[in-house]
Amino acid sequence: TVMVGGCIISMISYQFVKPFSLIFSADSTSPLALERPLFTSKFSVPCNRVVDIQLISGAFCFGIGWGVAGLCPGPAMFLFASGTKPV
Repeated sequence: TVMVGGCIISMISYQFVKPFSLIFSADSTSPLALERPLFTSKFSVPCNRVVDIQLISGAFCFGIGWGVAGLCPGPAMFLFASGTKPV
């Protein structure tokens, strides 16, 4: 359910980035779509589509770490720093 929630929020958010809108066509963009973010000069959207050894090894390490710890790395760092749960 967390992944579905993240995907929904991401899809809604991308409707405000002109070239990446899924609902509105290229001819008719959302009236709320922005040319650039409010506090910087351009959107930073990843466009690399290459699957290389660095990507695979990083994903592998991430998955192994998550599997061994039983926690997502982000919350695990928070729990470790706060000391509320032995990590």
